[in-house]
Amino acid sequence: NELGQLKPAADAPTTALATGASLGGRVELAPGLSAKVAPTDEVMVFARAATGSRMPLAMLRTTAKSFPLSFKLDDTMAMAPQANLSSAAGELVVVVRIGKRLQAAPQPGDIEAVSTPVKVGAPDVLVTVR
Repeated sequence: NELGQLKPAADAPTTALATGASLGGRVELAPGLSAKVAPTDEVMVFARAATGSRMPLAMLRTTAKSFPLSFKLDDTMAMAPQANLSSAAGELVVVVRIGKRLQAAPQPGDIEAVSTPVKVGAPDVLVTVR
């Protein structure tokens, strides 16, 4: 499918790795925001600790053409082997960033939304980008 690693949550495998560490959910655009987001805009969805380090523990990238997006993050999407969802000690947040050309740090003009804190394994995190 053209979304790369994005899959509808219902089609996602029930086990990510031997650890089973994963996080899933849906990203939606608030009404009225779709006019400001082009289908070719880049979208980054990542999980990080709710407090402490801001390093992503799992991340995926796609484009905005398929909003709303279902996602599943797991240890195979870690930025570094020692910093993955299985290593998370506390609560996590899911961050969604949309922009013309995304970089590691937010840039002027990027749109960002952050979920409420959740635990590793949460299957139905909803992030609404406003």
